[in-house]
Amino acid sequence: MIFSTIKSLHGNACLPVPLKTPVSSIKMFSSYCKQALYLNAIIDVLMDLFRQNFGETEVEVEKGKKEERAEGGLKNMTMSKFLHLYQTEDIYQVFDITPDMKSLLINFYFCL
Repeated sequence: MIFSTIKSLHGNACLPVPLKTPVSSIKMFSSYCKQALYLNAIIDVLMDLFRQNFGETEVEVEKGKKEERAEGGLKNMTMSKFLHLYQTEDIYQVFDITPDMKSLLINFYFCL
């Protein structure tokens, strides 16, 4: 309810939202933050696993959205470099994952 209220008042803009009560006292927000932290931790572990196991694998990458891309074409880089740049740049992997990568993802999923 709080998120729909904030969205209706402020839209999707990235603006500061004034709250009368501390965020830590809002149970739902606290739960959401814990889930987000948990998800971020899982993503970090998965990215580390991919760096360790497939860091030197060459992947094809596109920069920017297809509709807005000024400079066309694919670029090749290592998985490790892609994972590093993915956190700060608008790039996308267009490389099909290998059976080994798929196996790692499946095993990781079932270990959660």
